[in-house]
Amino acid sequence: MHMLLVALQAPAAPQPAPIVPMTPIGWLFLIASVGSVVFLVLWCFYRVLTAPPDDHVVKPPDALGG
Repeated sequence: MHMLLVALQAPAAPQPAPIVPMTPIGWLFLIASVGSVVFLVLWCFYRVLTAPPDDHVVKPPDALGG
């Protein structure tokens, strides 16, 4: 009977993993990667949303109907 009760008991909850702080190299990698992605997105938005000056607009060649 004792073996049956032991078999029917719920298993013990697993222990949570210990909290380990990030290393300085981890912080450096995180800041560099997030910063570069944010910079690239802002640069692309700037390039798309600003029009070039009128003197930089190129007329298509006459062979293409321009």
